[in-house]
Amino acid sequence: MKYILKPCVELKDVSIYLPGQPDPVLSNLDMEIHPGEWLAVAGANGCGKSVLARLLCGLEGSYSGEIRRFKQGVREQIQLVMQNPDAQLVGDTVWEDLIFGLEARGLPAETISKKGRDALERVGLSGLLHRPVQQLSGGQKQLLALAGAIAAEPAVLVTDEATSMLDPLARERVIQVLRNLHHQGTAIVMLTQLMEETVHADRIIALSQGTISYCGGVRDFFYGPAFAGEAGYCEEAGLAPPYSVLVARSLLRQGVILQGCPATPEELIKAVITV
Repeated sequence: MKYILKPCVELKDVSIYLPGQPDPVLSNLDMEIHPGEWLAVAGANGCGKSVLARLLCGLEGSYSGEIRRFKQGVREQIQLVMQNPDAQLVGDTVWEDLIFGLEARGLPAETISKKGRDALERVGLSGLLHRPVQQLSGGQKQLLALAGAIAAEPAVLVTDEATSMLDPLARERVIQVLRNLHHQGTAIVMLTQLMEETVHADRIIALSQGTISYCGGVRDFFYGPAFAGEAGYCEEAGLAPPYSVLVARSLLRQGVILQGCPATPEELIKAVITV
């Protein structure tokens, strides 16, 4: 995929270090985030996804190499939704927490109200405006953290396992919110180990053994360079492909010719019906 605009975030030969550890958690990273793209960053537990997420947002300070965050010469605005929402919720109530960042920016009260209510509606928390944060479920806290990031209207939204505490219905709501933001021009960087969440991405980067093991198309990641049903780069990164991909591979091994490389149930049905 070719991009016309220059990247809004760029890493060149970056290695990330944690305090007290002489060896880097991630080494020799070369990656770009382009305006308006959906980038999935996949990896098993402990591969360094959260460290990378914090680095992208300027929250992880110990690294070597070069990091550039820019947009037409101005530092890019990036928002992060962490895996543990308790690490970023600061208000006593849903509304107080949501508007904290907006008030810090000195926005007019009318603007704060509009942005805040719109963000809560998007994630389905409109009815909990005055609910104490401590009374929210883990999933509701995650949705509130997402609402706070949305209200800031960032050019780049980084989500670190943002659906990990959600039930299937709430997870689908989050994915739909992200898809809508993406369609409106927000760059989405989704860090996840759930491969079903990567199928909407324009590109996917896999982290394995302390570095980037794959960067490219999602279908290539699942099916491998031969597109013939053998194990793909996904397994090599220690990850499980979506069930639809496993079914498609089984059909391919049995000699069934499929249209394209289906990654979702809808794509699989269409690929089989059109054979």
